[in-house]
Amino acid sequence: MSHTFVLIVLYVLVFVLNAPLQAQSRGGMLQGKITETRYIKKKINLPDTSTGLLLEKLATIRKTLPVKGVEVRLAGTMHRTRTDSSGYYYMENLPRGLFDIIYSAKGFKSDVFHNVFIKNDTISEIDILMYRILSAAEESSVWVNRYQAPLRFIANSISSVSIDDLHRKGMHTYEAIEKRMTSLQFLKQKPILRSWDGYTGYSASNVMLMIDNQAFQTPVRNKVPVSFLDYNSVQQVDVVYGPQSALLGSGASDGAIHVTSKHGFETKTQISAYGGLYSSPPNRQWESQDGLAYSKGMKFSRAQNLEKANLYGSFEYIEDDGYLKVNAKDDWKLYAFADYQFSAGNKLSVWGMIDQTEEALFSGWKSYAEATEQPIEQTQHSTERLWNMASKLNVKLSKVTAMEFGAGYMKTTTTDFYDRSFEGDRQSFQTQLLFDFGYGYHLLGGIEAYRHGLSSDDFGDHEDMVAGFYIQNENPLVSNVRVTYGARFDMYSLDNAKLYAEFNPQFGIVAPVGTLSTFHWSYNSGFRLPSLWERYADITDQGFQIVPNADLDNEYTSSFQVGYNFNYIRPIQLAGVVELSNLNLDLSLYYTALSNRVELKSVSQNQFSYQNGPDGKLWGTEISMRFSMRDEALSFFMAYHFSNPEKQLTYRRKHQATVSATYTNHPYWMAITYRYLSAYNRTSNDVTLFYAQNQSLDADITLATQLLDVSIGANLSKNISTAIHAGNLFNNRWLQEPAVLGEFRKVALEVDVAF
Repeated sequence: MSHTFVLIVLYVLVFVLNAPLQAQSRGGMLQGKITETRYIKKKINLPDTSTGLLLEKLATIRKTLPVKGVEVRLAGTMHRTRTDSSGYYYMENLPRGLFDIIYSAKGFKSDVFHNVFIKNDTISEIDILMYRILSAAEESSVWVNRYQAPLRFIANSISSVSIDDLHRKGMHTYEAIEKRMTSLQFLKQKPILRSWDGYTGYSASNVMLMIDNQAFQTPVRNKVPVSFLDYNSVQQVDVVYGPQSALLGSGASDGAIHVTSKHGFETKTQISAYGGLYSSPPNRQWESQDGLAYSKGMKFSRAQNLEKANLYGSFEYIEDDGYLKVNAKDDWKLYAFADYQFSAGNKLSVWGMIDQTEEALFSGWKSYAEATEQPIEQTQHSTERLWNMASKLNVKLSKVTAMEFGAGYMKTTTTDFYDRSFEGDRQSFQTQLLFDFGYGYHLLGGIEAYRHGLSSDDFGDHEDMVAGFYIQNENPLVSNVRVTYGARFDMYSLDNAKLYAEFNPQFGIVAPVGTLSTFHWSYNSGFRLPSLWERYADITDQGFQIVPNADLDNEYTSSFQVGYNFNYIRPIQLAGVVELSNLNLDLSLYYTALSNRVELKSVSQNQFSYQNGPDGKLWGTEISMRFSMRDEALSFFMAYHFSNPEKQLTYRRKHQATVSATYTNHPYWMAITYRYLSAYNRTSNDVTLFYAQNQSLDADITLATQLLDVSIGANLSKNISTAIHAGNLFNNRWLQEPAVLGEFRKVALEVDVAF
């Protein structure tokens, strides 16, 4: 009897364990044919009705032709195939369920066949007629309006980068994005758009980070946690310029960075390792005492595709001496992401992270020369740990209605250079309802709420609470002119005191010019609540004191923008054998008014606090161009940004230019990026005085900088790639911002292995 029971248990286990394989082997099938319609001019002979003689005439003949190379994929899964030379496609072993089928090909308008029910042992047949397009702007989708929309319909200046394209070139960090965006800089991971931010020391960021339509800001200091991003799990990064508080609320007064996660992972394990050396300053004594500073790191990741579910996890470790061992850093990060596709349009996503950074003290130095030529021995370190957990649920209510729910929890604990500790936490919730009525009519509404808390032995316990409601309408006018208008109303309180309110409107118009060009005009407004750190910090640091200022007012921004975009994807034959393709030209002009900007100012001898600065205005222009040559083997990106701030808006660069070229000759590739950063516009004495108190009399010196970065790599096989990255080849040391040196020249070798 016992043997019989054991056999029954074994049989049940075998059946259960093999059920997924059995279901896969007898899964559903999908097939069809994809064609296009072409109209061909042809000379034919037709009899004249009066004379009967044959006359040659030009006729238009309609032909239906197969489309080769169209990608057909099951939305939310890794199942995909391509059409053959006859336009046919076939997929088998598909999971049972309700799916959207996506059809896409370069030069054609993508098509989606919604709500296809896949059954086991059943063939579903779908034929598609595709239409040719001339502009990639019709196909490039961005999320800047809190829902996916073609770039052609957006009334703001946008830059967009595909992370998959960067991965193919062995580039896996946010610095690679900076080199391919217009007017974007990262100052110690703090994003700066259009050089608006000025020098604000510990001040919070004025740029919002959105990940899958959910806002991410660290508590206490309201920083943007760029280190949160794991680029193996990211699909696309969009940057929208100008204030966006009418949709995103506080913290988006200068713009927003929207990150779209990858959905549909390829099952694989990946190990990345790199090691590099910094070049030393021209000081023999420094070299003999300390040797070269080094940088090394390792990352292990695993992606698993389970049909309707995707799992991804990674562990990363970085050890970096930085320059002169002043900015030595020990960093590790644990990241996890998962999603589950219930059915077409219904998906749950969950992600979390633990990130710990240990950094050496950046002590004051008396002069620029000392900082660049003499070592500074450090024994003190600060440690910061960030925990984050967030989730989002997408629900398709009907053919025209979709809803989102999101919630998140974030916590930071910090021990600074003097063993002082504090911690903060952030809880957030959001819900959003979208009506897509077709023909360009969209109606969007949502509610958000969050709370920031601060706990410190030195300056007490504090919190702020915010709730906001936003609504936006988008509809076409005459001749496809599209108008977008909306507003957001926010209420907030500090330490459970009285309620305050903010109202931010926005308005935009997009006017197509033919099929290749668009003009856009917009007005946007923004605000930012000062962070809890800016209001309540009460510390003494290296000879100067920061005192609290609980009466800080909110920052405000309003901006007018006008822009033009030209986008053409077909080959353009120039003189000789020179041929351009994928030509994109973007030009924008803006005028911005700023008020109550939070800056660190002197209040008495040796004392500083965060104060609201004077109002100011600035105008500027941006121009960027992208194009490819030799069948996309050679690609170029060129951008220039000019801003003209009023005198009271201190520490902003007037000029910023980037030229980037990438050459690919499989399996090898090479990327070169040149950047020019003009000297800071410096007129204020407060920052100079701040450094003087720190025995750094000329630390606010500003210099123009030219940077040259080169990367060379090879895909040695399908699963192994290697690259050499050389940064800052022109100059050994440079000022990233006042009193902060940029990285010295560094060369690093990186190896990636997947299996």
